[in-house]
Amino acid sequence: MKRAHVWVMWTGSAVFALSVLVTAASEFAGVGWADSSGVPSPLWTVWIPTAVGIPLIWLLTPDRGPAALDKQVRQTLGGHPVSRELSYLMLCLAGFLVGAVLLGNIFAIFHDDGVLNLGTPVSRVAFLLIIPVLMVDRAGLTLSRVRGSMPRLAIGVREPWRWSGLVAVTVVLGIVLLYAWEDVVRSGPAFSLVLLLVLLVVTVPEEIFFRGMVQTRLEGMLGRGAGIVLASLMFAFVYATLGSYVDLLRLGVQSVGGDYLLAVATYGVAGLLYGYLWSHYRNIWLNVGLRAGTIALVLGPSLALAG
Repeated sequence: MKRAHVWVMWTGSAVFALSVLVTAASEFAGVGWADSSGVPSPLWTVWIPTAVGIPLIWLLTPDRGPAALDKQVRQTLGGHPVSRELSYLMLCLAGFLVGAVLLGNIFAIFHDDGVLNLGTPVSRVAFLLIIPVLMVDRAGLTLSRVRGSMPRLAIGVREPWRWSGLVAVTVVLGIVLLYAWEDVVRSGPAFSLVLLLVLLVVTVPEEIFFRGMVQTRLEGMLGRGAGIVLASLMFAFVYATLGSYVDLLRLGVQSVGGDYLLAVATYGVAGLLYGYLWSHYRNIWLNVGLRAGTIALVLGPSLALAG
């Protein structure tokens, strides 16, 4: 697995570097290598928050903290067929993509306002939360009450140091808020409804699935760094593949597939921050708060005004 770890780290780093370079050249130099029109500037919504957030998480984390958590994770997953469970999770991910397309077209027959794609949130809750919990019980963030289980570790956070990441979350959201402040003010009370919507149908299922279930297993198989990188690339791939089937701010004709380099430079880089936060604290509340806050600040005002 050491060779696989090295390969993932080098290949993943190259993909991230190329994607950010191409996206930056397209946005700031006018080079038409990637179509970043119609999306919030990744500089203030993704790149700067990630560049600030990751070092801050590293500084705030006690030296022995992650090692102790890793030991608990290994004990929790000990004896579980991790490779088989990853295969099940990949099937769920494929089911989510297929379901989003099929349900999106079905819902579009009855209701198509160009803003929300109702098929994607339904598919997300089914394939990224309910089915994985049933298929991979007691190995991920499930409702199991077994002592020492991941739910107790990730939800019942009792160690004070595991909340120190809240400082990094606050700083990152503060940076994004500076970028989106005027739009947030204009959106008014409707912004709170958007935040609740994002929390329920996007953040909770995806953070449990990508970080709590998939990344945790990848870390166990490939190591911390490779697990974060691979899970982040997978996260970006899913959003690029969804194309205009993304449920928030869907524009134009429904189509599958999109700009994969742009997705890696945005969703992928953000995934590195979410994954790094998860790997250090195993505190799902921090991940949900950071992800929900970021999406709400970046897309919430537009959704609120559109509604």
